Amino acid sequence: MRGTDNELWLKQINPPSNWLNLGLGGFKLTSKPSATAGVLSVPGNEAEDIVARGTDGAVWDQETNYHGVTPWDSIGGRVLAGTGPAAVNAGGTVYVAAAGTDHALWADSTTNGSTWSGWHSLGGRIIGDPGVASPRAGVAVAFARGTNNAVWYAEFAGTTSGVSRGWHSLGGAVTSGAGATSALGGSTWVAVLGSDNNVWTASGVWPAVHGWSRAS
Repeated sequence: MRGTDNELWLKQINPPSNWLNLGLGGFKLTSKPSATAGVLSVPGNEAEDIVARGTDGAVWDQETNYHGVTPWDSIGGRVLAGTGPAAVNAGGTVYVAAAGTDHALWADSTTNGSTWSGWHSLGGRIIGDPGVASPRAGVAVAFARGTNNAVWYAEFAGTTSGVSRGWHSLGGAVTSGAGATSALGGSTWVAVLGSDNNVWTASGVWPAVHGWSRAS
């Protein structure tokens, strides 16, 4: 989590631990962090990546692997102020997506944790933090709040039958960015803050994600 000192803090739940400062080198966050874990395409390279917006407006990455915790490293980009990047491991490739200063969604990726493909635009015009999920190996999907306050999605890595390229609306009336996650088998959840200040979710086995309902 981002502490009041704008540095990254970690607390292990099982087994429980004290809060640990991961702001190596005094790195300061200007957004909430996002994390993803898994095996990369390079054999034996299992790692957890944490990404956040730095004070320079770029995306920074910190990796935890069997060697320990690496220092924060810039992967560039120009992230819209007030928003943060999101990360997901899609079958051995880590994808990072962020709202750019042009309000389009931008993505970058790595298969070895050190060499990145370079930022490219996914288009769209979004507000707030995006969410990303991987409903099956090799597939990555971005979810974001559009300028009409509905939730939109775009499958930007891999292919799923019945899902065309580009942005598609999931509807809703939201006042926040989007959070998203997937489980084995393709079950996918999207969570947002609604105009009534309650948390609303849409879920289903990808790509049949629908049915906004208020979280209890």
